[in-house]
Amino acid sequence: FSCKTVQLALHMAANAKQSRLSRELQQLLTDPLPGCRVQRVPDRPDQLVVLLTGDEDTPYAGGRFRLELLIPPRYPFEPPAMRFKTAILHPNIDSAGRICLDSLKPQPAGSWSPAMSLRGLLLQLRLLMRTPNPDDPLEAELARQFVTDRPAFERRAREWTLRHAAAAETGEPGDDLPDENDENASADAANDASASSKTAAAVSDGPTSAKQAKVAMSSTAENLL
Repeated sequence: FSCKTVQLALHMAANAKQSRLSRELQQLLTDPLPGCRVQRVPDRPDQLVVLLTGDEDTPYAGGRFRLELLIPPRYPFEPPAMRFKTAILHPNIDSAGRICLDSLKPQPAGSWSPAMSLRGLLLQLRLLMRTPNPDDPLEAELARQFVTDRPAFERRAREWTLRHAAAAETGEPGDDLPDENDENASADAANDASASSKTAAAVSDGPTSAKQAKVAMSSTAENLL
């Protein structure tokens, strides 16, 4: 193939990606999911901000959670990279905000396919928040507690939500997870998007140990709202 042919193919692929992304965003704006709001990031067409409201009958009720969603260059053939920016206590979400969800993993290990959409992905994420999967955790200690003492887990998750994500009066999302700086956080999420096509285990890197989770709980106890 000539360089001109390759450039034309890349240009057409980029246009197709942006066209599909625009359609998906328009659908989310005109027919929004309950408790879910999606925004573009100015001057960053491949980055979205998602604001989720916790369901009333869950430990996350009253919480507003900010997520970062990055669209990879080969979307929809690669899944988006998605990460919580607001702290949340959940067996399938680690302290860095990484999410263990099949739909965020490429096949064959995951279930992402080009037929899926951002809307479908967000629906599955909301379902995961309502129904944690203790069989495939990022936080093993939380998964064990969810199985063996669910009321205690729900109390902890509710307290965590009040500390970090309760902003019902202002309508704004809760506290962002601590990062060295925003550029590093975005770079980390971009690396997740790139790595998702190379390894099915990308979303499960670096699970936090039970000891680390307890230290994190202790260090923020004085900041109870």
